Amino acid sequence: MPVTMNDQSGMRGAFNNGMNFAELPNDDLYSSVYAFDDDERKKPRLRESLKSSSLEAYLCSDVIQGKDEEKELLWYHGRITRDVALHFLQENGSTEGLFLVRESTSRNGDYVISLIHNGCPAHFQIQCLGDFYFRIENGPLFQGLDQLVNYYQTSADGLPTQLKAFCAGDLPPSTARRAGRTTPLHRAAMEGDKDILSKILEYDESLRGHIDSRNAMGQTALHEASARGFLSIINLLLENDANINCKNSSGVSPLYVSCSTKHPESCQLLMKKNADPTQRHPRTGWVPLHEAVTRGYIQCAKHLIMAGAPCHPRNSSNETPMELARRYNQPSWCHY
Repeated sequence: MPVTMNDQSGMRGAFNNGMNFAELPNDDLYSSVYAFDDDERKKPRLRESLKSSSLEAYLCSDVIQGKDEEKELLWYHGRITRDVALHFLQENGSTEGLFLVRESTSRNGDYVISLIHNGCPAHFQIQCLGDFYFRIENGPLFQGLDQLVNYYQTSADGLPTQLKAFCAGDLPPSTARRAGRTTPLHRAAMEGDKDILSKILEYDESLRGHIDSRNAMGQTALHEASARGFLSIINLLLENDANINCKNSSGVSPLYVSCSTKHPESCQLLMKKNADPTQRHPRTGWVPLHEAVTRGYIQCAKHLIMAGAPCHPRNSSNETPMELARRYNQPSWCHY
């Protein structure tokens, strides 16, 4: 059963369902829920780049460049059967450790690694434990298919053989990855260019990318707009079916990011559009109200409460926002 972090009982429910977030790598992506991309800031603005190219040509070029830059990830083959997977493995030589990843045909949201060991095919279910968290049987928990495959390319660790060469296919679904490439769609949202973004969204997903794909910093376009207070961009993305509760690589929603980056106007709009104020940080169990109060961003906290967010949620340490306000010396909240 897919696991979410929306229940008011904190982290207990997730752990009981087999999701121990302490297993996740404790790296720099968890040091902050949002960070600006300095490399992107150095690039010419998208509008400037489009002076020498049509938008369609620019998008096509970006897709080609993406596949070239990420050719080591072209192991995905979509929704194919076991028999078709076996055919591809045989066609590619059936060498030890040869593999491909495919969508499960028996369980929605899951994937399968098909591989060769001692000349014979074997198939292993990749369980989706909610959002973009994956594991094989009782193996380690990973954010994203890309992280899982990379791990088993360096160590068999429970599989019969280490993953080696792969049958060339396509890139894995962007929404099933921890982080990907920063596409023109992300850049338009980051630059607050509503005109260009609206034109990008007119193109097919195969050209513009999935609206909820994560960029090189692990942020979706909606996270980027929310972190900057770009209300027109937020509205445009939501009108085009962006998931208002999608998670970034830190496991938090655009609403949480708007509270972390002190953008009460983003917070107010997202709450008006029915964002979930009870989604939790996967490590701390904090909800957006914990984040806003701890940082002293009172306007964000007020918008959350006025829109109906629970006033006394408890984090994984059983602390309420009021208790955090006292601990982090935020007297303005204590008197609110």
